[in-house]
Amino acid sequence: MEIHGWNERYRTRARAAEDLGTAPTPLLAATAAKLVPGKALDLACGAGRNAIWLAEHGWEVTAVDGAPAAL
Repeated sequence: MEIHGWNERYRTRARAAEDLGTAPTPLLAATAAKLVPGKALDLACGAGRNAIWLAEHGWEVTAVDGAPAAL
């Protein structure tokens, strides 16, 4: 069952272009930069911009999203 049209949003090229290849949220980057990399869980990860950034900075990341089209 699709919740709130998220699959459709991620199926469109506009939404994918908006999320893919973008920088992480500023709060995530600022907070993670102060921590020793470890394990992270990214809930509602969307296209994964935060999870990708964390992984690139040495974190072991599990990313989960309810919209299969987002992943």
